[in-house]
Amino acid sequence: MTIREAVISELGFAPGNALTIDKAIIDQSLTGSDTYAPADHKTAVLSCALAICRILYSTADVTTSANGVVSNSIKYDRENLHKRIVALETELGIIGRPKIISKNVW
Repeated sequence: MTIREAVISELGFAPGNALTIDKAIIDQSLTGSDTYAPADHKTAVLSCALAICRILYSTADVTTSANGVVSNSIKYDRENLHKRIVALETELGIIGRPKIISKNVW
């Protein structure tokens, strides 16, 4: 299994734009065609998956059409992407988002 395949495996699917995967891999100073070794690459691969999920979470749904006929539509389930982001952050030991516990009205 290559590092690129490991990242796709962590995502559970290959996003529509392959450049998103390639950039996340490069940002972690990895080479996508290298053989995946869990002892050496697991944290970096999880970080790649997290970066990609964050991008997809904020990506607008896209529908293309020609002559009034929809030819392609890409939509991401934001709720499940959010759950995956939280799971990846937990697995990587990243402290979650701060929660507002009270507010003072002046």
